[in-house]
Formats: sequence, structure tokens, C-alpha cells
Amino acid sequence: MAVLRTGDLFSTMAEARDSINRSVIDKGESYKIVCSNQKSHVICCRSAKGENGCQFYISASLIKSQDIRIGTMRPHSCNPHTHYKFKQLQSIWYLMPHHRASVNSNRDITTAQIKANEKERFGNDISYMAAYRTREKLREEIEGKEEDDFPRIWTYGQLLHDQAAQDYQSNYFELDQEKFGLQEDQPETHRFYRCFVAPAATRLAFQHLRPFIAIDACHTMSRYRLTLMIAAMIDGNGQIVPMCWALVPKESYSHWVWFLNHMRQSFNTEHFEIDQLEKLVIMSDREKGLNKAVSEALPNAKHSHCCQHIAANVQSRFGITCRKLFWSAAYTRTKAEFDTAIDAMLKDSRPAAAYLRSIPAETWATYAFPLPRYGHITSNIVESLNGTWKHLRHLPPLRLLGSIWSSVMETFCERRERVQTSPDLTNQAKAGFEARYEKCRRYRAIPADESIVQVIDDDGKDWIVDLERRSCTCLMFQEHGGPCTHAIMAARARRVDPYTLFSNAFTLSTYRYTYQASIHPVIVRDLEPGPGCLPPLISKKRGRPKTTRIRKQERHQKKKKCSNSWCRQEGHNKRSCRTANDSRALAQGVDSDTEVEVEVEAEARVVDVPIRRRGSRERRRRE
Repeated sequence: MAVLRTGDLFSTMAEARDSINRSVIDKGESYKIVCSNQKSHVICCRSAKGENGCQFYISASLIKSQDIRIGTMRPHSCNPHTHYKFKQLQSIWYLMPHHRASVNSNRDITTAQIKANEKERFGNDISYMAAYRTREKLREEIEGKEEDDFPRIWTYGQLLHDQAAQDYQSNYFELDQEKFGLQEDQPETHRFYRCFVAPAATRLAFQHLRPFIAIDACHTMSRYRLTLMIAAMIDGNGQIVPMCWALVPKESYSHWVWFLNHMRQSFNTEHFEIDQLEKLVIMSDREKGLNKAVSEALPNAKHSHCCQHIAANVQSRFGITCRKLFWSAAYTRTKAEFDTAIDAMLKDSRPAAAYLRSIPAETWATYAFPLPRYGHITSNIVESLNGTWKHLRHLPPLRLLGSIWSSVMETFCERRERVQTSPDLTNQAKAGFEARYEKCRRYRAIPADESIVQVIDDDGKDWIVDLERRSCTCLMFQEHGGPCTHAIMAARARRVDPYTLFSNAFTLSTYRYTYQASIHPVIVRDLEPGPGCLPPLISKKRGRPKTTRIRKQERHQKKKKCSNSWCRQEGHNKRSCRTANDSRALAQGVDSDTEVEVEVEAEARVVDVPIRRRGSRERRRRE
């Protein structure tokens, strides 16, 4: 709390006005403005009436040196009740400096926390709306107005194009705008429509990652409610790598085709083309035109459906038991095991089995999918990325793009400097190999020729390994891209180095190449507006905006069930139950010899119990 004295100097009148007013409020006192302009600022007490009123008085005026000087200061002499409920204690200009650092470090701070901080640090009891308006004003000050972001997105794209990474590979940015209001006497005007971003570092890293791409979309939580589309892959160490992202109006077939086409163009570099991949897998859910979009934009890729979304559909339609049976079918390794799992579901629920048979097994079942998915039968990698970026989705569009860019930049730098313990494989691949190597020592190998070996495990089961084709009848060798326990035992029997059986994506040299290019920082706060680009049109929906995702299984919630042990009926709870509350006493107090007497007495007691009807209290009040 600043202490003012007579003769203090200020460089501007705004600084002097703020210091004088704030020093009075900090003491818990009030004031009334007598005069406030560019040359002087004078305040007095609110109860200053006549000669016997409070003599509080502070004046500041402009002097010859063009400074502002405090000339007169007299303290309050009035009763303390004069200062109660002073409105300036709730003013935004006074509260903002108290909470600027808190909002800057945590934009999601609650209004209750702001109220508590103000009470604890400054002894000021503010209202909920004062805390809310202070937080929103600070957000606008720190992040700017959301509608002002769209003209600067064009400048942001030009800044990305000017940057270059290794081998002169540039960042990929695409901005689409809508034309509207085109008339002869009006200039051409545009509105923001959608944009796509792919850093140069991820474009270079694409050829060193596993050929498995998971795509998904999630809603942003800012005013314009855009949709964020994301594509993610996995490196040799099992870590998620965000590859590209886009902001679109909504999730639909046309926007997915646009996103996938630009993803293909961005990863078609001078040294590598995505169309050359013969084993590319696209993992996604089954909604909003994705099947058609993937087959149109990436015809050479195999489209896999997320088993987690299918399991959610099965549970919401047919119950939790069918969900468990579905997962047993999803992980089967042979067609016989798959048919057995489907038959088990058929016995429990014929509609559930018919629903699963309507979905081609080669799009989700482990035994039928033709390409390796590296153990990922769900789109959890991109769902995890959505959860990691959840706190960023509240930001305005330009700040959102800048924050995602900074997050990926930090990720690449951290993984580039991470220590790897093995000179040949990544840490995760090495750890998994050591665990499988220890387990396979109990197996027995019977060679057939130079590459084919029969392996008998500790359970007595037989497996056939082909080292040349890198396959095993357990399917784990083909699925994960590394030798399974049977393949390791076969390699020992044929004196083959098991490290050579790993896919190239798991080697340490490939991991280093993945993160060789660095991502340079881009500052979005000071960007100048580009050519006229207005914000998109929005249609405000009714009700409070949703901040959390509504899962499919939550849409079909169970009906209310009465917890009364003598009722247990659905459709109401214990409080609104119309069954006699003394049913327990009825059952305990019956000593008659015949069942007829018991039923008659029960009916009599039930009739005597008054039934509470809705609206009876209001009816009696009106009468």
C-alpha cells in the first residue's frame, strides 16, 4: 500500500489520479470527487457538509515543470460508518492489479478463489459479479478480444511460411476464407472459415515414425466454438507425436476431406511421400463422414475403427455384459477364437451379435486386420492429446494456435535431449525386449530350416516362427513390429541377432532422426492485423455452454429406482414413493393364522396411510 505525502510528484495526471484514489481505498476509506481534469484532481469526504463536516481533502495540480504535485492533504475526521459499502471497493479498475498475476498464471481461476484471495490479502469482501468481471476483464487484457484474432491469423500464417527447418523444409499453413457481401460498390470482404497447421519438424519426422495415424476432433470452448482437428502418431519410444492440427467450423465429411487432403500434401516432401507407404493405418471413430472421407483422401491407407467407441455403442445399446464380451472378441488372434466369442455374445444378446456382424471384422478385430497397429486398437493416443490440450481449448483462436505450437516445440526439445540407455534400441523397446527375453528362456525350439522354427512354450502350446518373413502364428510379431517371445527363442536357436528383427522405427538412430529438427518459437501477441478477415458468423445456442464431454453411455442413464427395501420399483425415488412407509411394521406385526387375514389387514393399513400429492400445500394456501 503506497503512502502519499504532501509534495509527491507524478509524471502524468492519470498516474496521480490512480495513486490518490487507490491509497484512500486501501485504508478502507471513501471519497467524493470534487474536480478531475487534465490540470487538477480534487477529492473530499462523502459527508463533507458545512463547517462541522469531515475535513478530508486531497488536491493535486499541474505545476510549471509539467509534473503533477500533491498540494494539500487532510485526513478523515468522520464516523467510520460513512465508508461502509463504498462502491469503488467493487470497481474493476481497483481490483484488476490485485489479481493480474493470478489470472496470468492460471486463466481458469475460479471467481470463488478470487473472492477468497481479495478477502485474505486486502480485507475486501467483494461480490461474485465483481470477481467475475475482474477475471473476464483481465483475460481480455492478457489475451485480447477474440474477434481481433482472426485478422491476425493471416499474419501468423505468413510468419510460419517465412520460417524454415532442416533441408529448407518450411512450415505448412493453409487458410480458407469465405467471401460475402460482394457488390459493385463494396470492396471484397472475407470471413474466417478454417485453417491448417503442420510444423516443418513434424513433416520431417513423419518418415521416421510408425505408419499409424490417429485422427479425432474436439470442440473449442471459446466464444466462436470452433472445432479442433488433430492427427497424431507414435515414435519408436512409444510416445505420442502431434503431427498437424486445424480449426474448422464443425466436424463433417467436407471438413474431414479438406483436413486429410492437406495432411497428405504436407507430408509429401522432397525426400518422402505419404502415398508411397504400403502399410499406413488411419485410426478413427465411425462418425460424421469419416469412412467416406478417409477412403477418398487416402485410398491406399487401411482404415481402422476405434474399438473403444464400438464398445461404448455396445454398452449403451445392449448393456455392460455385452461390452465385456466385445472386448474378448476384439483381442482374439484366430478366426476360431473370434467365432467362439461372437457365439458367446449370441447366447447373451442376439441384437448385440447382429450389430457386431454388421461392422466388418477387418476394420476392428485383431485377427482380421491386415496391417500392424502396434498394439493400438483404439484412438486413445489422440484422445489423450485432446485431454492434455483441454486447458488450451478455452483460449481464443490465435492464442490457441500459438499455445499448441509452443507445446509441440517444448515436446520436441525435451525428447531430443532425453538420455537413451541403449546404443541400439529406444528405452521402451529395450525394456520390452528384456522382459520377453527372460520369459522365453523356458521355451523349447525345434528348427525346421534356416528361418522356420517350431517353438513350444511353457504351457505346451506350439507356435511357428518365420524369421525371414518376420511372422509368428501368435500374430504379436507382425502386430508390434518387434520379436515376440517365440521369435526371440527362434533367433537364439538359429544364432540370429534378435535386434535385427525389430522394425526400423524402434532403432535409436531413427529416434534421433525423428527429433533432429527444432521448432522455432512464434510470438502471436504482437502480430499486426492482416488483410480484412472478419470473424465467422455464429448462432448462439440456447442454454449454458457445455464445458465437459457427454459420453454416449451417459446419454442412456438408468431410470430412478426406489431405495425403499419394501418397494424397489423404477421410475421414482424413496422420497416420492407412494408405498406405505409402515410396510416393515406391517410385516413384523402380523400374527394371524391364515394368509387371507394377512392380506385383509395389509390392505386396511395401506388405505389408512395418507398419500402426499404434488401441489397440495399450494392448494391449501390458496384456500
